Amino acid sequence: MKEKWNGHLSTGNQTSWPLLKVLSQNGHIEEAYAIMNRTTYPSLGHMLSFGSRTIAETWGLPDAPST
Repeated sequence: MKEKWNGHLSTGNQTSWPLLKVLSQNGHIEEAYAIMNRTTYPSLGHMLSFGSRTIAETWGLPDAPST
């Protein structure tokens, strides 16, 4: 994840939370923390930086036209 995705999530919303839990429970709390605090696209922090109060269904940019 660090090398291929530059530390960004490459999972869907259903598997992101279990991934963070597994990382934390297996001694990788720093990685889980870094993932949660990242604000560049694509990340949870990036979604929240646009004033979202919930997690979006897709990783699409907020200003991207919907299909």
